Amino acid sequence: MNIQSNHARTVVCGTLISILCLLSVSSFAATGTLIYRLYLPDGPWLKSPLPEITYHYSDGRESRTLPTCPQNQLSWLYHLLVGPGQEKHCAWPEFANPLYNVFLNSALPDSASYYWVSHFDIDPFMSIEVAGTFVDARFMSLNVYDATGSSFERNGIVSGLADYQILPQEVDANPWQSSAQPGAKYVINVVPNPTQFGAELPYPELEEGAPVGTYPEPCTDQCPPTNYFFRGARGVGLLGEVNNAYLSALIQPQDGQVLVIRGRAPVSKMNRLAQPWPAQEQVRYWSLCNYIYESPYPLVINADINGLFNGQLLKPSCAKDIDIPLDGVQHYTIVVGKSSDKPQSLPDDVVWLSHSELFPNQRHILLLRNQLPNNFPQAIQNVPQDFNPLSAFSVMGLYYPRIHPCDAETFTNLGWQACIQQ
Repeated sequence: MNIQSNHARTVVCGTLISILCLLSVSSFAATGTLIYRLYLPDGPWLKSPLPEITYHYSDGRESRTLPTCPQNQLSWLYHLLVGPGQEKHCAWPEFANPLYNVFLNSALPDSASYYWVSHFDIDPFMSIEVAGTFVDARFMSLNVYDATGSSFERNGIVSGLADYQILPQEVDANPWQSSAQPGAKYVINVVPNPTQFGAELPYPELEEGAPVGTYPEPCTDQCPPTNYFFRGARGVGLLGEVNNAYLSALIQPQDGQVLVIRGRAPVSKMNRLAQPWPAQEQVRYWSLCNYIYESPYPLVINADINGLFNGQLLKPSCAKDIDIPLDGVQHYTIVVGKSSDKPQSLPDDVVWLSHSELFPNQRHILLLRNQLPNNFPQAIQNVPQDFNPLSAFSVMGLYYPRIHPCDAETFTNLGWQACIQQ
């Protein structure tokens, strides 16, 4: 059962800016969606070259190449002012990263992911050409979503391509396929009947269903147990990246309690460069992030007054692999709790993720991501989607993240080691 996200977004955003938030999702009612993603780009996101979008028609209408929409720190304002339908006039009207566009902080985003969104009306006579260049980043992809905001498949071709799967216009020019410099061109055609993997993606059919921007309703009964990670079914309408898989854990913030999370980290790329894949690493990228368990499922972001001195006033509750310290056997320690329970100083081997300060008593949900596993049997992708923590543990073994509830004073005074021995 689904609910419209517009009502829930007023809950998440707060009274003062609820009107703006409602406007920001209004264009999500379009019937098809393109998303261009970069994870950890090597350089400012504003300087990332965007693919060109051209609409082609089989009924005699003239092809249309869309100019790129304004791309700057206030592009979200352009989206609000121009309103629905702007995607008919320019390409990539919506930029989404929870730190740079709080009005599109929805659908369980990762703070390391930068993505650009373009909506289109489904037309049985239209195909879409996306022409771009390979850039330096940890990960790049292009995804097509149907009227419900979900991925789909046609002729055995899934509606999402990862960087290393994209065919370049020149031989040995894709830096994720061979040791090439970024900058070479590619062309991907979105067509009703795709046959060429790496150069074509399926075009969505006109379908019945909830429009994009409608998110699954949080569970109210028969929920999975709190403080245990499980793998659930892929959500409808969440615009998920097809190359990611997720473990989830429902948690209930409590005063005076922290959650100590320990597990073994998969070996990942640990840089921001385009490099051949598959490689020796077990996954391309992994992260653990904290979200409010209420539609539209935003990433927890709190104000950090200390950030005034380094230009980062907003602090996301998201730990990406490149920032997580590991011990000698590849284990991490991530502690989740209320900001009021955070010690003044943390051990060097601990990452802290805060609960929401605006909604401190709201249920939260933790998400552990694995991206593009490479012959990695313990990857989340191999866990059954049965909501059962035991299934996840049986597949992942030492890589399964264990949650240890702990008294905040014990953690502060005796360290995380005392928490996992309780």
